[in-house]
Amino acid sequence: MRSHNSPDDFLLELPELGHIAKIVIMCAFALAQPAAIGAQTAADTAEIETSVVLHVRSAMTVGLVRLDPRLLGDAYDNQAPVMRPIARTLALARVLGASVGPLGERLVCSRTPGKCHLEGIDAAIALGDVRTRGDSASVHVTIWQNTITRRSAAQIHIREVRVLLLRSAGVWRVMREVGIRET
Repeated sequence: MRSHNSPDDFLLELPELGHIAKIVIMCAFALAQPAAIGAQTAADTAEIETSVVLHVRSAMTVGLVRLDPRLLGDAYDNQAPVMRPIARTLALARVLGASVGPLGERLVCSRTPGKCHLEGIDAAIALGDVRTRGDSASVHVTIWQNTITRRSAAQIHIREVRVLLLRSAGVWRVMREVGIRET
């Protein structure tokens, strides 16, 4: 079977196709090919997520961490979470030294509003989808940590940030984080 580098090459061999079929084929080629220079690849996504979890982990002073396998929507959109590919999730968990599982499995709340804690872990991390534009990227991150307060034995501190990255000399580096919400 011959390899086709463009939809035009392919379509020239199939002149009997209708207009709609040709449009569908052109869309398939567009989706299958990486976009222009600076396009996000699977390697970019893995490197960006790894840089983000290392950055977030370095700021944490806790021991046992759990990585939520869901790709969480941004705080400002109402997307339902979807699962990150298992290979990426396991690779990130190894980098973090974390267990993997949904936050809900470890979140314990009493009947009193605001009285929740993480059971069996000290913190949980969830990442949103990686968003890139050329050589810049951003990732929404939510961090839940148990804290000890004077009023209660354990309470959860929640911090949401947007981590901003820049690609320089082919390497993604965290430039800064922007606070979104903290409780």
